[in-house]
Amino acid sequence: MELVEKKAQVSLFIIIAIIVVTSVILITLFIEKQKTIPTEFQVIENYFLGCIKYNTEEGARILGEHGGYIKLPKFEPGSAYMPFSSQLNFFGSFIPYWFYISGNNIMKSQVPSLTRMEKQLSEFLEEEIEKCDFSDFKKQGYNIITGKPRASVKIKDNFISVVMQYPITISKGNSKSRIAIHKVEVKSKLGKFYNLAKKIYEEEQSNFFLENKTLDVLYLYAPTNNVELSCAPKVWLKHEIERDVKEAIAANIGNLKLKGSYYKVKDKEKKYFIIDFPGVVDENINFLYSPSWPTRFKIWSSNKETNEKGEILVARPIGLQKGLGILGFCYLQYHFIYDIAYPVLVQIFDSYTSELFQFPMVIYINKNKIRKHTNAEMPESIETDLCKYKITPISIYTYTQDFKPIEANISFKCLNEICKVGQTTLVGEEAVLKTNLPQCLNGFIIASSDGYAESKLQIDTNREALAELILQPLYNLSLEVLLGGVPLAQDERAIVTIQADNGKTQIIAYPQQKSIQLKEGNYRISLQIYRKGEILIGEQKTTYCVKVPASGIKSFFGIKEERCYDIDIPSQTLTEIIVGGGTTVAYFMEEELKNSDKLTLIASIVGTPKNLFELYDIYTVIEENAIDVSLK
Repeated sequence: MELVEKKAQVSLFIIIAIIVVTSVILITLFIEKQKTIPTEFQVIENYFLGCIKYNTEEGARILGEHGGYIKLPKFEPGSAYMPFSSQLNFFGSFIPYWFYISGNNIMKSQVPSLTRMEKQLSEFLEEEIEKCDFSDFKKQGYNIITGKPRASVKIKDNFISVVMQYPITISKGNSKSRIAIHKVEVKSKLGKFYNLAKKIYEEEQSNFFLENKTLDVLYLYAPTNNVELSCAPKVWLKHEIERDVKEAIAANIGNLKLKGSYYKVKDKEKKYFIIDFPGVVDENINFLYSPSWPTRFKIWSSNKETNEKGEILVARPIGLQKGLGILGFCYLQYHFIYDIAYPVLVQIFDSYTSELFQFPMVIYINKNKIRKHTNAEMPESIETDLCKYKITPISIYTYTQDFKPIEANISFKCLNEICKVGQTTLVGEEAVLKTNLPQCLNGFIIASSDGYAESKLQIDTNREALAELILQPLYNLSLEVLLGGVPLAQDERAIVTIQADNGKTQIIAYPQQKSIQLKEGNYRISLQIYRKGEILIGEQKTTYCVKVPASGIKSFFGIKEERCYDIDIPSQTLTEIIVGGGTTVAYFMEEELKNSDKLTLIASIVGTPKNLFELYDIYTVIEENAIDVSLK
């Protein structure tokens, strides 16, 4: 027992000794510090520590507002194909994208590391700290000499630690002191916000939760794939689709929340906007998109009547054509494919301290599909090998119809590939471009200029050549459609199809569109006028028979047999009914177009059908009808 008591006493003495030694060391350090910084100089050191703190807070603010950067990466512009530069302009503040698609369609990432952020903040402090102004102290008789600053920064979740090596020698009268190292700890959520931002970024790059929400918007707010019972064509304006989709994306993206404790959900419907996220987020998160930001929006249509530059998308009814009357009903079928790419700005913020960390990234839907997992910086170049090997010298000249030189943009098409070539420029009395083209048999040089129709020239580029292209002026005309000599009523609309000799087609939905561009030439003009009405088609049963190859050995000898199918057709109500229209061919002279400002199309009233059989008869009459065309 005595042995145990003695051991306990020894342990107690050791603990007391450690406490005494530690106290002595701390007191000694305190005394040394007091010796190093006399009381009369402490005010200068306090000022300098305050200057470090202020600049640290300022550097952290810049890092947060610019996605972890103080010095921004090299700027890279976008292109007409992909309009994103390497930085998002957010109210005049340029924020580097953490993920974007460059102008030549290369996926790129520029996520800063925490080490890089610490280095940039250190460099920022080293530059800014020399601006700390000691002039007021010098006026009070202090002599202050400073050395070269060197900063070391550590960014933690809730604070930033700064060790500044910056020799300051202070003297006044007989007192003198030299302070070499200055330490500051600044409260900041920069580290926590950055780590959360990386988690959000990695979740998006892994699971594409923003792309999935975008697809939902696309299928809700834009025509995609569908079959509808209707005997009237369906028309969409591309700019209206784009507007609706952009506005819907902005509203939906703005409502997104990460699973967390920073919000309350009252309505069950709003749970759709909560993104399942690893962990529980306890900081405020915003997802932002503006329709005014750079956005790629392209519609691909299987409808051959809708060209790439056209404003109209049309789905025409099937079942009204000659030979299909046996169907006994009409239907519309359409299939539209979209490319959508747009930036989303992610903001993490504390409303009490006003701290903010934000970064943008591009969301990409390609042909109605989410982009595939791929490492950023891996090229997906849109420029093919054909365009890379431009080896055949060529001189290209562009003129107006009266052989005056005109500057024009030049591209080259070989098979299905189009290469950007350059622009003809005025040199003396010529507009010329001397360049090289890829080798190609039966390629096309394409010239375009504002206010002029596109000009094409077929050419073989297997040897040096000279090419001259004539651009015809386009004339802007207002469009007027009359039915029976009077303007269309409010419940009437028209579809105008104008096809030029070169096959280029313009489709106009009237009265939504009331203008057209024409050049001199021959046109086939078709007009169909529809009025709101109602034709009820009851449920029908019909039999449809077709010839198919016979089964067994009979098929070897090409023998066919008839097979019949019973078709059940549900009842339907037609709400738009054709009442007039026709087709004509017209040639417009340049002099006529130059002296006119309106194209008027006049169709006669064919009648108002009351049932499906009368509707077929009217379509037959309209196919044979002519319309009046006049320029005024």
